[in-house]
Amino acid sequence: MKITSKQDGALLIVRLAGRMDAVSAPELEEFMSGHDLSGRFVLDLSELEYVSSAGLRTLLMMGKQVKAASGALVLAGLNGIVREVFELSGFQKLFLVRDTIDDAIAGLA
Repeated sequence: MKITSKQDGALLIVRLAGRMDAVSAPELEEFMSGHDLSGRFVLDLSELEYVSSAGLRTLLMMGKQVKAASGALVLAGLNGIVREVFELSGFQKLFLVRDTIDDAIAGLA
């Protein structure tokens, strides 16, 4: 999995690309450990091709940590199999999910 980020004022946009599975999910945990979780985050999943149960667990833990720190997290760009996995697992109900980055940013306002 490839992780890139862009700081936009107080907002951090994190783009995940490739596969998020048991091997790569810890990379996101490590990446986020270097950031103040009381901030505002958009996770751009538009280039994520696959997410396993380990990836879902990482996202759930991240969501809980951000919430506990009074931060905000919005997911954007779920496509194909990733959207299907979120719908089947009920994860779209656990997160604020938007179709585009712009919609996600507006959701944080």
